Amino acid sequence: MASWLRHRLDFPVKLPQLARPGERLVGARLSSISDGQAAFRLYERAGHRIALYVFEAGPTHLFLGTPKSVAGIPFLTSTLAGYSVIWAEEDQDRYYAAISDGGINDLIEFGLLCVRGRTF
Repeated sequence: MASWLRHRLDFPVKLPQLARPGERLVGARLSSISDGQAAFRLYERAGHRIALYVFEAGPTHLFLGTPKSVAGIPFLTSTLAGYSVIWAEEDQDRYYAAISDGGINDLIEFGLLCVRGRTF
């Protein structure tokens, strides 16, 4: 799946390394955010689905939430319509948005896996 994205995106993507039982990649596709390319991946983790978007410059005016720093990584966290949402920025040129029906702390843990993941 990583090589499929690598050949279709104009930018490298860091993806989480899943290791716990019950974690799995469900699917992936190309998407767009603010007329720019985005990678979309859907994961299952601890019985919850996590939608992950990775994109370059984007709609920073949409990055709403409460600032929270974990392990030196700044996140914005929010809850919208019962879903947990996090935003994370990497090197001011790549952004991660993750949405889940699970708890915000689990989503932040997943976000750390993304920011620290391998580049594809």
